[in-house]
This record gives sequence, structure tokens and C-alpha cells, in this order.
Amino acid sequence: TKTDKGPREQNQDFCLIENFNDSLYLIVADGVGGNKGGQTASRTACETFIAAIKHGSTPKEAIASTHELILDLASKNSDLTGMATTFSSVVIYKDRAYGVHSGDSRIYLLRKNGLQQITQDHSEVARLLLSGKLSKSEASTYPRRNVLYSAVGTTAKFVFQEFDFQVTNGDRVLVMTDGVYSVINKKEFRDLSLSHIDFREYCEAIIQKIIEGQTKDNYTLVGAEISNVDSK
Repeated sequence: TKTDKGPREQNQDFCLIENFNDSLYLIVADGVGGNKGGQTASRTACETFIAAIKHGSTPKEAIASTHELILDLASKNSDLTGMATTFSSVVIYKDRAYGVHSGDSRIYLLRKNGLQQITQDHSEVARLLLSGKLSKSEASTYPRRNVLYSAVGTTAKFVFQEFDFQVTNGDRVLVMTDGVYSVINKKEFRDLSLSHIDFREYCEAIIQKIIEGQTKDNYTLVGAEISNVDSK
């Protein structure tokens, strides 16, 4: 687990790793809305979500109630007006991983020689790419590429993704903010994974790559390597 303010004055990212009911929760949030608003949104979202889970909510119910709470806090405190946060949570239980996501933080699954992006970016540029209105080369210089159309606490229509996938021994699951993947492409994530058998060393290599790449943002990375799946 690593979260850092990078070149920014404050860190608006927040993350949690929790073991609960024989399940591992990896949660990452990247706040927006001014220094106080962004920090409050990301931390509150992570803590509210996991509290709801521990009180019996499903991830779908928990992200919906978390969104409503962030909206309510923002409406009652002028210092927090306009705050919102990306939110990505994956639950790993035996041979299954599932969760919820909103915004442009990402979850990657690395398996052998491959990498799969589990989450969809809820950003303007991703939507334009998907519709064919922008090419990949145009997207890299698109002036509004950091604009989100959904996040937890957004006053626009709230959109979130549910996902569910199988995991097996040796799989690596990474959850990260855009301060990470903005300077490391998918091929580099894959190549680093292939060259680092030890998972901790792999994560340390990613962090070093972020520093060398001079990310312009806060950055947060949490992850897990699957090793407890019954092969029977």
C-alpha cells in the first residue's frame, strides 16, 4: 500500500485495506473539490463505505448510501461545496472478486502474460473514445481529459459500475488513482509483473517508476496477490 501527495501540496487520495468476514477489501478514492473538500470526500467515502459493509450492506447499497452522505455533507457546509471523489472497491473472497466503482481510478487484473482493466473510466475522454469521436492519439492531448461525468458525490447523474470476476492463484489485483496510471502504461505494468516474482518487490518497482515518471498528481496504489484458492 502506498499513497503520496506527489508534487501537490496536499494529498486528496485516500485508501483502505480491510479484512472482514474472510474477505479482503481494497478501496481507493481520489477526491476533488478544493483542498478541504477533496480530502474530506475521499476519506469520508472510504470510511462510510466500509462501515456500511460491516453493518450488512452490499457493495451496491454501500456506494449508493455513501454517495448520498457526501452530497448531504457538501450541501450543509460551504467549505465542502462541490466536493466529490472517485471510488473503487474490490472484494476478494476465495476464488471470486467483485465490487463497485465510479470515476477514473482503476482496477487491474494481472494474470500470467496478460493485463485486464476491470473498471471503466467515467470520464469525458473515455466516453468520446468509446463512441469513436476521438482517436487514442487525440485523446492523449484532449484538453478536458480529466473531466469526470460521474463520481461519488457528483451533483450530476450518479453512475457506478458493478463487476464480478474469478481469480486464481498467482493473479495480481491492483487498485490505483490516475496519478499512477498516467505515468505507467499497461505494457509497463505487465512487464514489471513478469520481471518481479515477489509481489512486494513488484509494487516497489511500480512506485519507483511513478517517481521516475514525475507524476503531476497525488498517487495511490493498493494491491494483492492471490494465493489461497483451493485448487481442488
